[in-house]
This record gives sequence, C-alpha cells and structure tokens, in this order.
Amino acid sequence: MGSMTRNRCIDDNKPGPAQIKHYADRAKYGTGLIVTEGTFVTDSKQYTTQ
Repeated sequence: MGSMTRNRCIDDNKPGPAQIKHYADRAKYGTGLIVTEGTFVTDSKQYTTQ
C-alpha cells in the first residue's frame, strides 16, 4: 500500500483514532507493506498556503 495523506491528525499533528483504525484495518489481513502518511519536518508550515 502506498502512502496517502488523509489529514486526520489531532492536536500537534499526532496520529488520531481515525488514523490508527485506518492502518489497523489494513494490516489485519496481512498487508505486506504499509507506507504511512506524510510527516511534517517543521512546525512552521504544513502547506505552502499557510
């Protein structure tokens, strides 16, 4: 499974319950590789329009 940013983080850009459930559901039946969503490397901006 390739990565797919779904914008479901909670406060401070931490994974929330929706993300945890999403990846747990996909891993449940033996998915071989899951590349998780994009990760911010700085707190200053998340998108270029911010």
